Amino acid sequence: MARRTPAGVLAAAAGLTLVLAACGSGGDTPASPGANTPSSDSSATSAPETSASGGVDRGPGGQPGAPGGGQPAPGGTNADPVRWNDAVCKGLGGSMRAMLTALKANSPDHKPEDRKAATVAYLGATEGALGTARTELTGLGRPAALRQDTHNELIGYLGAAVETIKRKQPEVAGLDVKDPRFEEKLQPFAAEELDPARLLAKFEEVRTAPGMEEAYRKAPECQRMVKDTEGAFGG
Repeated sequence: MARRTPAGVLAAAAGLTLVLAACGSGGDTPASPGANTPSSDSSATSAPETSASGGVDRGPGGQPGAPGGGQPAPGGTNADPVRWNDAVCKGLGGSMRAMLTALKANSPDHKPEDRKAATVAYLGATEGALGTARTELTGLGRPAALRQDTHNELIGYLGAAVETIKRKQPEVAGLDVKDPRFEEKLQPFAAEELDPARLLAKFEEVRTAPGMEEAYRKAPECQRMVKDTEGAFGG
């Protein structure tokens, strides 16, 4: 069985976690995106800028984007690349596992109450996984080989995703299963709210930074995610 490349595994994990989330957690699992999935346009991967009025431009879900590329991160610029990759994979892998669990409970033959509960549980687990990743990456700072704006934008994306999920979870939890629009409302995200192309473009920048692909292969959480994605998608 051929092993996935780091970029391919990250794309599969991010794709399952975010693309499926954007489409709702019901239905069949779509094919994972390719390893080199491009951003829809250059603005999707650029660090947000301060507007002329002095306000900060907003990222996905209306949340603040990452700081500008020249601003230092709290953890400095000498983070261990293995630990940095481990933090990223812990967040994505945890979210992906939660999604797979939710998908098993969201087939049409399950009761609406159970499907709603599975979606709420997925949102809670994903908020926790991505929030932990964001906290760890903020504390670690960036590896010396990685561009500051790439590190910052990943943190900004995770923060925006967490805040979006926090808003959506109570809405899903409060759904009436007898509502004629229940199926529609059970899909918690609009596609534009978690724009996965932006995240996948950042992964390509991480992969090509010196030493980062090797560090990914050494990170325990990334190897765990490799096994999970191979099990979900095949090798």
